[in-house]
Amino acid sequence: MQNLGLGRWVATRARSAPHRVALVHGDRSWTYREMDARVTRLAHGLASLGVGRGDRVAWLGSNHPAFLETLFATSTLGAVLAPVNHRLAPSDVAWIVRDAGARALVGFGELLSMAPEVQARVAVLGAARGAVDYEELIGNAIDTPIEEPAGLDDLCMLPYTSGTTGRPKGVMLTHGNVTWNAINFLSVADVLSDDVTIAIAPFWRTGGTGVNVLPVLFMGGTVVVPTSSDADEILGLIERHGVTVGFAGPSLLEALVRSDRWPTAELSSVRFFVTGGAPVPERLIRTFLDRGVTFLPGYGLSEASGGLGIDLPGRSPRRMPEVAVPL
Repeated sequence: MQNLGLGRWVATRARSAPHRVALVHGDRSWTYREMDARVTRLAHGLASLGVGRGDRVAWLGSNHPAFLETLFATSTLGAVLAPVNHRLAPSDVAWIVRDAGARALVGFGELLSMAPEVQARVAVLGAARGAVDYEELIGNAIDTPIEEPAGLDDLCMLPYTSGTTGRPKGVMLTHGNVTWNAINFLSVADVLSDDVTIAIAPFWRTGGTGVNVLPVLFMGGTVVVPTSSDADEILGLIERHGVTVGFAGPSLLEALVRSDRWPTAELSSVRFFVTGGAPVPERLIRTFLDRGVTFLPGYGLSEASGGLGIDLPGRSPRRMPEVAVPL
């Protein structure tokens, strides 16, 4: 059986469009060929730490290209990525990592101590006692292609959600769930192969990847990952890289409007922004519309791989719809 899941996405684009830029972060950028090589090496590196088919690899940190590389690397191995909300209390983080049965933990060095009992730890930024350096792990690994079969029914991601009435629950998303979510989104949102998106929403939330990041990568576009959640930086990146599509909830959108850069920010490249997570006030919608930014209000949940419905342009541009059009 072939690898029919996420593990083949980057490799496929590396063959068809090797020089197209896949990721941008700070002053660095990765083409699809470069990203494919790093993902393959990372997969070998994780395998050397004992990660194999079906094993859980937890991620702990804010948005960083390493998250996406780890997602594709675990998929290549037939393993499962479990994103963890690093903003939770250390005891809750430790519980989720333990409940997921994580064999390895990849994340920011200063956060790895929140789950000390994990067998293998990899530090992305900063050092951590007992942890392997992320770049050294990639640099020391081989780049031989990995032929690990994966079906659409195989488990791909294990995000944790809810917890309002108890402990968070792990949501079992298969390769088919994640892949069809991207395709369904593309069926109603006009994402193109030369689109550029910006990863504002947290990756540990299913919508942070499923709404704009994975669909853009599926099409062979570019994902800009900010180095922080600072509104000035985000607006600057939208200008500098000609961002065309995006996704954000009301609080993030409000932060952009309140930025000192907002009145003069160049937003002409933006075709649309998907919104979700909570109703967006009409005032905020009007503020973006006045700058020529089209909103596509959406609805989704982790159990549905991120997206269930989206409103189409022209239906109700001045207010959030009560019900979105199903994907």
